[in-house]
Amino acid sequence: MIIQVETGISTQQLEAICATAQNLGYKITEVKTQLGHYLIGIGKKPFDIRLLGHMPGIKDIHIVSDEYKLVSKKWKAKPTKIQIGDGVHIADGEMAIIAGPCSIESEEQIKEVIDHW
Repeated sequence: MIIQVETGISTQQLEAICATAQNLGYKITEVKTQLGHYLIGIGKKPFDIRLLGHMPGIKDIHIVSDEYKLVSKKWKAKPTKIQIGDGVHIADGEMAIIAGPCSIESEEQIKEVIDHW
């Protein structure tokens, strides 16, 4: 399950949500992004979503049965589109090729890579 919590949620509210989810048999992982604050519940035990959905501090809740909950398309309202800059973006259904060294550790290494191209 993915629980989006409200901005400004209190520590007590957050702890209560986590405790309730854990009592339902879910392992909770907290995730903070630029777009929101989430609690990811890993588990497979079915439960009535209203046991959590009514709790103070919850903005939205989604039951996601996929193994990889954060990247599942089942809970997203629209496809992800990443703006890279200069009008360039990466989006679902469009071809994008990203290549390069896995790690750059110095300016000298960057120049060496450029010289090879």
